[in-house]
Amino acid sequence: MKQAEQHRDTGIARAVNHAQRIHGDWFDKASVMMLLFMKQNPGKAFMAEQVRVWAEECGMPKPPDGRAWGGVFIAASKANVIRSIGYKRQESSTCHCSPKNVWRKA
Repeated sequence: MKQAEQHRDTGIARAVNHAQRIHGDWFDKASVMMLLFMKQNPGKAFMAEQVRVWAEECGMPKPPDGRAWGGVFIAASKANVIRSIGYKRQESSTCHCSPKNVWRKA
């Protein structure tokens, strides 16, 4: 499991670094957008896809690789800002109904 987590973290770091090179402070902006989403939806469970769609509707630039959003959620989880409360099938067509984390403010 440890090796799988390392591979995940390496891939996400590459995606975040690429977003940073293209959009400057993308990670910080994305983190703020996640916090604003939670503030507008107090106490509600949410999925990363909901935050991503909302953030883009608000003008947040898309990262070159969508996996960059994983860095935002992992960092927030490690900082005890959010916590996983389970899994749900992702509704977007690109995820093919694969299970994804459901989050809640910690």
